[in-house]
Amino acid sequence: MNYSMTTQEFVALALTKPLHVLDLRDPDFFDTEEVRTPSSVTQIPLTQLPNRYNELDKSETYYLFSQSGKRAKTMARFLTEKGYHAVDVIGGTTAVLSYLEIFHPAQLSLVKHSVIDRFSQSLIVIKMLRTKEDLAQRSVEFA
Repeated sequence: MNYSMTTQEFVALALTKPLHVLDLRDPDFFDTEEVRTPSSVTQIPLTQLPNRYNELDKSETYYLFSQSGKRAKTMARFLTEKGYHAVDVIGGTTAVLSYLEIFHPAQLSLVKHSVIDRFSQSLIVIKMLRTKEDLAQRSVEFA
């Protein structure tokens, strides 16, 4: 059974406990040097997941993110069929960041957070990923 979660549900849950986020976006959208934090974000590009899914822990629940959420839904179904607990977050990183900017702007601060605050660290990572993507998009538009 495939399970989807809204942005609001994801944020509400993430505020109560650390989650295992699986970022499926292509490497062009993140800088691995910037995301070396004790957060619970795992980056496996969508194109590599069919060959690397066995790196995941079947006892954990993974919250899958793609940019808009469509590819995450497909890969959540794939992982579920392989016996993993996978949840696609509807709207992807775009929706989560837009929601946070409106309702939880303090969570998007780039100040250093305590190691215990995994939710904030995960959001910092997602914010950095979005910044990389915005820069890449502006470069394409400029060219």
